Amino acid sequence: MKKIVTPMNFVRGCEPRLKMDLLSTTKKQIELTNRYGIKTTYLLQYDAFVQEEYQRLFIPANDLIEVGLWFEIVQEMVERVGLKWRGREGYSWDYFNHVAMPIGYTDDEKKLLIDETFARYHEVFGSYPKSVGAWLLDPYTIAYMKEKYDVETCCICREQWGTDGTTLFGGYYNQAYYPSKNNILCPSDKRNGVPVPVFRLLGCDPIHQYDRQLISTSGDVFTLEPVYWTDLATGENAKIGGSYSPWVSWYFDWLYKRDYGMSFAYSQIGQENSFGWERIHGGLIDQLNQIKPMIKDGTVEVMFLKEAGEWFCNTYEKSPPCTQVALKDHEGQNIQSIWFYCINYRLNLYIDEKGARIRDMHIYDEGYEGRYKSEVCITHDSIHENLPIINGLTWSTRDDRAGIYFCDEKGNRLIPTDVQYEEKDQTSTTVVYFGEDTAKIRLQEEGVDVQLSKGIRLQFHYVSLHNDEEFCVKDERTLFAKKRGFMYSLTLTQGKIV
Repeated sequence: MKKIVTPMNFVRGCEPRLKMDLLSTTKKQIELTNRYGIKTTYLLQYDAFVQEEYQRLFIPANDLIEVGLWFEIVQEMVERVGLKWRGREGYSWDYFNHVAMPIGYTDDEKKLLIDETFARYHEVFGSYPKSVGAWLLDPYTIAYMKEKYDVETCCICREQWGTDGTTLFGGYYNQAYYPSKNNILCPSDKRNGVPVPVFRLLGCDPIHQYDRQLISTSGDVFTLEPVYWTDLATGENAKIGGSYSPWVSWYFDWLYKRDYGMSFAYSQIGQENSFGWERIHGGLIDQLNQIKPMIKDGTVEVMFLKEAGEWFCNTYEKSPPCTQVALKDHEGQNIQSIWFYCINYRLNLYIDEKGARIRDMHIYDEGYEGRYKSEVCITHDSIHENLPIINGLTWSTRDDRAGIYFCDEKGNRLIPTDVQYEEKDQTSTTVVYFGEDTAKIRLQEEGVDVQLSKGIRLQFHYVSLHNDEEFCVKDERTLFAKKRGFMYSLTLTQGKIV
């Protein structure tokens, strides 16, 4: 199994929210690249690569550095194509979704902005970028970049609900996929979708990040981002996140050293220069120190983003089944979180001392259009999603968690006594023991197979749905659902819904 790491930093040319020496931070990041001798991708925003100071950092070419594009919209780019800048006064880059992200512009405006950016990039570097990233890209933007400029690889933000006004929820939890033409988070294949792999950034904790907001609304981020490790509500060390060395070690252990990750394992390490060197250097240096011996002994392979994309395209014709697994948390607690995602659905099995439940399940249907497929985003925030069967985050409260629970015949939730897990032949298999009884959950691209001892039942539970969602049971074997007027269903081949 291929195990890939991509050191990758994002380079902005301005930070209007606070005083920040962006250029110095980028210089320090390049010094690390050269000192460690580890290949690193740098994705440059328009307002950075047009400045001579940044050009001198990346020209002439350095074999250790890939220079790609960070495609968020800035004032100079907009005004050069004759459009009116929509950002706030004094903000030449404004992170609001309808300003900085392509979804805030019509398809014709997107083409103008893309053409201007790629033309200026070519003037500076003599070629077009092969790798493009942003916290948010849409299928039309990626498809146009591919068709006209032969972009090979893209990357977008991790799974999150509402961070910085952007919700990306229900997609691949990690690794990469070919996006649908209708929905940036829905996986597809080369023929029917956009034939450019989209990698997920930042490395989410597979146990705690998913529903952290139920515990704290302070914006805690449990990812590989080297800037994070404190509880923002209290300012205290949360002992989790990208600058807390034991957590990073735990994350790399489960990601790379346990032979889990079906199809391939992947992580991106690095940070925006707009966080400043003082805040990011400790975590970034620690991560490089931890990853370097793994590169040396062959545990992982370091790749530029364009190389990872090229490998993906040469290996897969469609979005492959992938997993991310952790069978203990970073503090050694007996918690199991098993993520499986493929071209048809994603599912998370979550097990702790309180019980076992399917914490998340989303269906993938390429007919389901994203909210901004046919309309322009005009708001500060945006929502990108798929079709939920169970949403363990927003259908829950802190004390009452949504899920499909393993229960006895009276509806009492069962307490697991042991868990066994394996991956083989593109199948994820978990056996949960409840004393002498067992539940065997097999996850494959074709569907979910759950085998239960006679006394075990599955119980569907949620607190409340969103206003645009509803469920109805059509018959004993089919659960019909509707999301924003789009009908979808879950069908049992055995058993019945009661």
